[in-house]
Formats: sequence, C-alpha cells, structure tokens
Amino acid sequence: MKVHAADSTCNFVRNEKAVNPRLTVRVVVTAILAVLGGGFHFGFQISIINPMAEVLQSFLLDNFQRRYSMALTQSDLSLVWSTIAGSLFIGAAFGAFLMSKILELRGPKSGILYSAMVLFISAPLSGISHLLSSPELFVLSRLLSGIGVGMGTTAQGVFLAEISPVAYRGVISSFGGFSTNIGFIFASALGLPTVLGNKTAWPYAFYVEATPC
Repeated sequence: MKVHAADSTCNFVRNEKAVNPRLTVRVVVTAILAVLGGGFHFGFQISIINPMAEVLQSFLLDNFQRRYSMALTQSDLSLVWSTIAGSLFIGAAFGAFLMSKILELRGPKSGILYSAMVLFISAPLSGISHLLSSPELFVLSRLLSGIGVGMGTTAQGVFLAEISPVAYRGVISSFGGFSTNIGFIFASALGLPTVLGNKTAWPYAFYVEATPC
C-alpha cells in the first residue's frame, strides 16, 4: 500500500511538471507585480521609520504640544513612539486574519487587489498628516499600512504557489521574501537626511511608497 501511494505521488508530480514544464515571462512578471503589493511594502514600512525617527518624533512632539497643550517628556515620547512603531504589527496581525477569510470567499487574486487598495490609501495618509499637522492621521496611516501588508503578504504566498509551475515553485515563492528585502533597502536609502529624511521632504517618502500599489 505504501509503495503504491508513493508511486502515485511521484506520478502526480511528474504529470504536473509535464503540463507546466517552463517558467514563462508572464508568470515572472505576474509574480513581481504581486509581491510589489505585499512583501515590498512590509519591508518599506519596517525600515522607513528608522532613518527618519528623529524627524518623525519631532513632528509628533510639536503637534501633540500644539493641539493638546501638553508637554511630553523624553520618556513619554519614547513610549508614544514605540506604540506607533508597533502599531504596524498590530495591524498586520489583523490584516492576516482578515485575509484568511477573504481567501476562503474570494481567492488570492481578489485578496491582493484588496490589500493594494488599503495600501494605496494608507501610504499617502502619512504624508497628508504633515500637511494637516495631524499626528492622529499619522498613527491611523501606520495602523492601516499594517493591515494592508498583513493582507498582502498572506495573499501573495497563496497566489505565488498557485501561478507557478511545480518545478519552479520554490523560486517563485522566494519572490515574497526578496521583495521584503528590496523594500527594506529602498526605504533605508530614501529615509537618509540627504534624500527625503528631513523635516520638509519626509512626506514624499510615503508618496513614493504608494507608487507600486
């Protein structure tokens, strides 16, 4: 029985390879577009606040004091900043849970589309928060970005596995992790003070992030 079961599995794999023997340009391009709406943003959001931490903290401190007439100590600011930074992962956990339901009902293709819509809204909100001098809007954008990347990274894994030929499934599936690293590096460079990581230009870093959506 075990021998027959193993033979059946091997035959299934051979048949699937025979049906989809080649890695086409269309599959590669589709995979790249898919991870631009998921893994790329995850790496970007994790990284972007690091080189711009001082600038963003100054923005939050000034506007909290102006809007609420309250003076934040360095300890208070550290607590607020840690909470805002961590809200990305709170949103990501919720987004991943939400996507599990969407995948059951609509499938990964629709899931990626929904995550891109959330990210297309959340990324510019960070920049708009500067125009409106609204720290609350920045916090909201961070939380929404977390939901978007949680949705996107969950959906992209299923989608990449579905579209890739079995012989190249490992290669295609690795696009997700690769795009996260690309997003991380790109955001690190973009957030440098000589690029966009300064008091006047930092909102444009988030406008740039919205482009791949």
